[in-house]
Amino acid sequence: PSSAASDVYKRQAGIVGYSGRLLAGDLLKKEIKTSPPVTLIHGAADEMVPAEALQHAVKGLEDVGITVTSELRPGLGHSIDERGLEIAKLFLSKVLGKFA
Repeated sequence: PSSAASDVYKRQAGIVGYSGRLLAGDLLKKEIKTSPPVTLIHGAADEMVPAEALQHAVKGLEDVGITVTSELRPGLGHSIDERGLEIAKLFLSKVLGKFA
């Protein structure tokens, strides 16, 4: 990658994902450029992305050596609740050193 792209990879402190799915996980090992810690938050009642996608994503990321924390939010649909925001805030505080 270019120097600018390389700098972006180096500056990634962590990734927060909500209601997501890991696509093409089989390509991850070949394509990975950086491995910041990841936290994933998903609603157990998500009507858009099945809740099972959370564990699939966790396994796929862990299989390539990425540190992952996750939480399945009971009763939550395809949305972000207050607890999900708090989880992200705590995670970002940890990886950034201070959350303003």
